[in-house]
Amino acid sequence: MLINRISDLGFILALLLLFDSTEALDFFTIYSSIAELLSTKINIQLLPYTIQLNQIDIICMLLFFAAMGKSAQLGLHI
Repeated sequence: MLINRISDLGFILALLLLFDSTEALDFFTIYSSIAELLSTKINIQLLPYTIQLNQIDIICMLLFFAAMGKSAQLGLHI
């Protein structure tokens, strides 16, 4: 049950980030703004390193994390 809540958090964060960047959650609007999502960079600070990722990469990783937790894949299984 705890793992499901963790994966729900990843799903909610992905949807919030997607809604924040496109102001919609329908497929037509999201697909029409793919170029904007690819050009938007986000800097992530990991102690001595700075990683620069596209916004769409972060959304996809969060959605993958959510699916991994729901299906009990390696990394989020008990």
